[in-house]
Amino acid sequence: MNKIIITRPEGKDSETISIANKYGFSPIIINAVKIVKLDYEINPEDFSVVVFLSETAARFFLKKYKIENKKIACIGPKTKEFLEKHGYNVNLIPDKFDSKTLGYFLLKNLEPKDRVLVVRSKKGTTDLLKILKEKFYVNEIYVYDLVEPDEEEIRKFERNLKDCIGVIFTSSQSVINIMKYIKKEYEKELRKKIIISIGPTTHRTLLKYNIISIYPENYTLEDCFKLLKQCL
Repeated sequence: MNKIIITRPEGKDSETISIANKYGFSPIIINAVKIVKLDYEINPEDFSVVVFLSETAARFFLKKYKIENKKIACIGPKTKEFLEKHGYNVNLIPDKFDSKTLGYFLLKNLEPKDRVLVVRSKKGTTDLLKILKEKFYVNEIYVYDLVEPDEEEIRKFERNLKDCIGVIFTSSQSVINIMKYIKKEYEKELRKKIIISIGPTTHRTLLKYNIISIYPENYTLEDCFKLLKQCL
């Protein structure tokens, strides 16, 4: 099977291997982002809408708080699947899985009186907050942070780059972390490969390093593999 490098946060290895094997690829998983849980306090009863920007955000938040009688929104199908598995009804999900699309979707589908709580990581774009503040009372809480990987993950990336057909970058932060530490010779090698980003935000981050990527119509890991299959 063709080897493909995938950048993933810690804890996603088994899911990633399963999807890669399904499409006939041998995955090299690079934990390019480490997840650190943060302390926070909030009263969910102060809000009528709770928005989750990742499955990790939902998992950490629901270990601490219960949600009752709220509208629930999320950014994508994996987060929706996690929430429904734990007994929550997801009322609102956009057709494109990025912060801007979610923001404009919520502008159209919430009521002016709604008070919105956004649950997210400390790193990421401010697009959603800027959009929602046009119409609603909004508060963001950071339930985890994304920090740099261990050096061994960078060396693993470099060791496997030459023999792989390409790289799937699944977040902007993984791009930043990899590009900060890989040696210049590996940057040149990287530009020879098929580069797939999970969505437009990650694509734009790669462009800052003069790396051209393509991304799927639907911003999921599975759709990244479908696109990769089409490239071969």
